[in-house]
Amino acid sequence: MSGRKGQKMFRVHKTKDGSVPPVEYLPAEAITPKVGMVLEFDTTSHQLQASTTTAQYICQMEAGAVITAGDIIPVIAIDRDTIYETRLDGDTALDLGQTCDIDATSLLADGDGTTNNDLLIVGKEGSSEGDSIYVKFVK
Repeated sequence: MSGRKGQKMFRVHKTKDGSVPPVEYLPAEAITPKVGMVLEFDTTSHQLQASTTTAQYICQMEAGAVITAGDIIPVIAIDRDTIYETRLDGDTALDLGQTCDIDATSLLADGDGTTNNDLLIVGKEGSSEGDSIYVKFVK
């Protein structure tokens, strides 16, 4: 995302073995999917929903409106050994080796959130809103 100021998403930065994560096709809740949105399975409906805690997948499609519950969407599974790039939702005092949360949009890292500690910061290009950071999912 370097040089792409303003893009909001989680995306693969570096895999352990250099491989490309396979795309899976899974049913989703009635959501407005965005490329790079982190998702988790709803334990009741067994469909994907936006995640701010236990992210399991990253959405690979964009829709301009809410999709119908049960629609199949392309996703990649989150791998705990992969480094992902995203942006900060605000200024942060957090540093390398510390953990932070996924923000409410499921598209960014929450720079001042340490409630769920979902993301381990392994690199960053700054500490201000919109700056890129590199994370691993730890939950």
